[in-house]
Amino acid sequence: MTLVLGYMRSGSSLTADIIRCNHGDFYIFEPLHGLIELSIKQNSPVRFLNGTRVRIAQDDRNINNMMADMLYNWFTCDFRQIDLLSLSNEFIHIFTPEHDTYFNCLRGLRMKSALIRTIDKCLHILEERCKIANSRIYKTIRLPMASVSKLLERLPSLKVVHLIRDPRAILQSQLVEGLADKIKFSNISNLTCTQMRNDVINMKSLVVNYPGRLQRLVYENLAVHPIEVSKKLYNFLNARFDRNVEGFVNYLTTGPVSKCNYCTNRGNSSYNAFKWMKTIRPTYHRIVDQHCREIYREIGYRQLSFYDLKSKKNTWNPNAYQRSVSL
Repeated sequence: MTLVLGYMRSGSSLTADIIRCNHGDFYIFEPLHGLIELSIKQNSPVRFLNGTRVRIAQDDRNINNMMADMLYNWFTCDFRQIDLLSLSNEFIHIFTPEHDTYFNCLRGLRMKSALIRTIDKCLHILEERCKIANSRIYKTIRLPMASVSKLLERLPSLKVVHLIRDPRAILQSQLVEGLADKIKFSNISNLTCTQMRNDVINMKSLVVNYPGRLQRLVYENLAVHPIEVSKKLYNFLNARFDRNVEGFVNYLTTGPVSKCNYCTNRGNSSYNAFKWMKTIRPTYHRIVDQHCREIYREIGYRQLSFYDLKSKKNTWNPNAYQRSVSL
């Protein structure tokens, strides 16, 4: 069992695809998307297959605990304890086409019966595939590291990959894709780096309490050294890195650069990882520096002047400790 914990536009899709390139894995792109959509709507209850309705108390601890419980149900293939919105979310169709048999079943019956009856008739497709899978892999950008201990305690075979990327790259990518409001950019930068800082702090204690079960993965290092880092990643997951896996990693990370921002195989991974350095504007660069200096120091990112960015090819320059705790 593998959980990839990342951030919006942190390179988590590439990382998850490298992990799950073996046939027989059961993978969901963002199993918590539906639950989060409900959590921001105070009058919308969480609905389950048995007809139960649960209203989410609007505090972080309650929501985080519910997300951890829901991920536990995903990992144990207990889909009848997962909220209806997550089980019918478009993300399943868009980002995991291997589950289209299930999603097409939903789509074919949706107009003929209520959502509960529709899911009830189709859910066996998802359940059977999950139960026979060689491994179960879930990628989320929504679960805080503080909630991971609950999963590690309940799932002894779970491994957690904490994916970190330069926050300047994350936030610039969000701007380019229209995922960050330019007017509220300072607040968004502060929230993003506060979350990353809290996750890094919480992971330090988790590594002590659950040795060998968590590993930091620096996206820039994966982008520059895809084969070397992928081998280390597979070793951490106790998975076999063979010629087929190596060929797939090469396919994902080399070749001409693709303009498809949401495709995994976008070509030259090193170019894609650092192109933000040529496009970020001085104002936004200054704002991210203001809020994210602590993350730079913690992970090993260079804090560079706006003009020095143009002459550098990599922002990750870790010390011995930072390299020892990172893939």
